[in-house]
Amino acid sequence: MPGHFTFYSETIVDNFAVFSESESKHISQVLRYQVGDEIEFTDGKGKMFYGNVHSIESRVVKVRIENKDEFSVPKITIAVGILKNSDRMEWLVEKATELGVHSIFWMTTDNTERSKLNIDKHKKTAISAMKQSHSTWLPIIEMVNFKSIIESNFYKTKLISHCQHNLEELKSDNFKGNTLVLIGPEGDFSSHEITNALNFGFDSVGLGTRILRTETAVLKVLSLQ
Repeated sequence: MPGHFTFYSETIVDNFAVFSESESKHISQVLRYQVGDEIEFTDGKGKMFYGNVHSIESRVVKVRIENKDEFSVPKITIAVGILKNSDRMEWLVEKATELGVHSIFWMTTDNTERSKLNIDKHKKTAISAMKQSHSTWLPIIEMVNFKSIIESNFYKTKLISHCQHNLEELKSDNFKGNTLVLIGPEGDFSSHEITNALNFGFDSVGLGTRILRTETAVLKVLSLQ
């Protein structure tokens, strides 16, 4: 029997799950699962399922579900300024998914230098990271503008981290309920953006005495949860 792997299915009806063609190929052709083998997979929405391979037909694997566990959903959403380097953005998505993040919103800001992103590629990176880390939450990944995100009323706690003042350092106690944390791009947020965020109920927080790269700042935030 193959080793310990976690797979991903978006199609779960009653006690059966059907896997996409690419996921089915990985299961049956790459890892050589057979009918009857035990298998573990997630829906990316906080549930881990355990079952047995029911059928392998026409490049589609179908699994009968025997049991499941439900896990808590990450409560931190990161809204982060778009970076100049696409590889660093993918790295951020991978590591944030492994650590546990509810959503990753790529923001256009005053200091943003690019406006086009391959969101589909980022989502594929997140799926791979979720499976590799045996986690159960696939983060929502979208592109937003700064104005729309600060005007959102969805979050109980709203924080903005920037480098313009000596700020009280972020602690795990700051995360009360569903939490939105804004992290700036290279060049930080503008003074105008910081003022607007504060006017919409955000609190300023620091991440220590060192100036961190954007992706490092995100990981520091997530490591505190």
